[in-house]
Amino acid sequence: MLSFEGVRAAFFVWFNGRLVGYSQDSCTAAEFNVTPFLTGDRQQQQISLQVYRWCDGSYLEDQDCWRLSGIYRSALVHLVPEWSIVDCSLKASLDLACEHQGRLHVSVRIGNLERLTDSESNNPHPELFASQGCDTDKHSTLHAKLRVRVADGDSKQLVAMAEKALELTHCDNTFELDAIVVPNVRAWSCEQPNLYDVIVELLALESEPSLHCVEETIGFRYAAIANDRYNRSTH
Repeated sequence: MLSFEGVRAAFFVWFNGRLVGYSQDSCTAAEFNVTPFLTGDRQQQQISLQVYRWCDGSYLEDQDCWRLSGIYRSALVHLVPEWSIVDCSLKASLDLACEHQGRLHVSVRIGNLERLTDSESNNPHPELFASQGCDTDKHSTLHAKLRVRVADGDSKQLVAMAEKALELTHCDNTFELDAIVVPNVRAWSCEQPNLYDVIVELLALESEPSLHCVEETIGFRYAAIANDRYNRSTH
């Protein structure tokens, strides 16, 4: 995977002379699957960028600051496993019926980067690039398991866990876990920013080796407007 943590304001990227993809959003990281573009000599690979100072998103990014273009954050190449967690969405909330109980909704996208084409895995505008399709015959079905663990951010003690058996038959799969109940949750607030660590792990079903693991930090809070008043959680 080729990652750019910050490029302003938009850019095209080539890998070994072949167009890989396009990205815009100066403050969000962009990742590209460059596996299909590797050459025989893996010690020498060429990366080229065409960076634009302005794009149609520049208006939305208009802040009181110097508008300088270029690569202003780190760029790196890193190795990910064949089956990996491509995206993970976490939504934490407080159960209004029980003040000290939290709920965590998890949505995970799992992909096989060797089977995803460049247009499927890299680009928000796939119409700009030719798709080669998904090679469904290259790999057999993978039986796996998704495990989500929630730990207290301070003590690191495990407070909740959930698992789900998966059958990965396509190169791009999305799964959702039922709401994970976190008992005796400490709510997040400005005065007491209590945080929790969430570890999302993809495991092979038979021997349970970890295929891929990601970790995020979340907080549980409540905020709403009721009767013309702004209500929020305390602690």
